[in-house]
Amino acid sequence: MRQQLALCFVAQVTAYRAGHVLGAAMFMVEIAGMRLLYTGDYSRLADRHLSAADVPEVKPHIGAFDTLTMLSSLFFRT
Repeated sequence: MRQQLALCFVAQVTAYRAGHVLGAAMFMVEIAGMRLLYTGDYSRLADRHLSAADVPEVKPHIGAFDTLTMLSSLFFRT
């Protein structure tokens, strides 16, 4: 994926594959030398339908992750 877009000569936005669902993306926003990586859910494991999330070439200064973690418990009925 890795598409770049320059906004008003001030910011640069790069899209990366998130690997969570079809079309899911992460965005690296760079403004004045500071980098923010924003993403919703992502997956580092490839499966038969999707590649794993792309790893940006440079590390972000700030990571913003909008994720949902679901926990499940197994209850035994008597």
